[in-house]
Amino acid sequence: MAGFHVLYRRTNQPIYNAVEGELQLPRNLSADIKKDTKPDKDGNYGDKKICPEFFFGFYRTIGSIYYGLDAGIAYMPSGKFKLFIYGFDTTIDKKDAYGNTILWFDTDLNVRAGDRVYLEVFLIPNRLYILAKNPTEGNVISRLFVPLTQGAFDAFHSGCYINRESVMASNLLDNKYAPSRAYFSDATWRNTKITLAETNEVIHLTEQNSNRRDSNDDYGSMPKQFSYGGYTVTEQGNDGLGDFVADVSSADCR
Repeated sequence: MAGFHVLYRRTNQPIYNAVEGELQLPRNLSADIKKDTKPDKDGNYGDKKICPEFFFGFYRTIGSIYYGLDAGIAYMPSGKFKLFIYGFDTTIDKKDAYGNTILWFDTDLNVRAGDRVYLEVFLIPNRLYILAKNPTEGNVISRLFVPLTQGAFDAFHSGCYINRESVMASNLLDNKYAPSRAYFSDATWRNTKITLAETNEVIHLTEQNSNRRDSNDDYGSMPKQFSYGGYTVTEQGNDGLGDFVADVSSADCR
């Protein structure tokens, strides 16, 4: 889904092939459905979801081909959380009955607002997996995978940029996700580790090996009613590998 990238952190170099970290889900959040005022290519005015999303992204350009996908948690208008993966058609190797690449995959995630969830995203040959775990007990509470094209797997496995994002997601063609009932407050990313593709060494995500990029709207400009904010802090690690960078963000379409 497109939308507004509220807090957007990316590694400085495309040299990583796995990521894991803790997400504190917002205690207060809502999603919404809104009718588009701009017709699609078939002339239809569809009902579109506006959803808080929190995810890791894998991105890499090889030659003229751009590979990319996001894997994380979405909060749906139904009031349920979903574990999801969304990718480009260059990246996902699965077709529907009409021969179109399937771009969105999700499964139920039995968590509540305010819960802490530990996410792990990693590769095995020609697949990408995401696991959601209880951060205290370590047990897996949900899992999902997608098949990758050979080009995408090779690109990611050899090293890619990794994003850590909080987004107000929407596919409204008119880009009017605000005003609506969607919002979230104080989503917190922390304790994130990234794996170096060349050596398999696991290191912390820090302000030195990543950068917080400008908040931005995929279509260029956000609605006037939309508001957002966030901040970054450094937190001490307890595993002997140094400090982590933590990001906290909020967004409001009301």
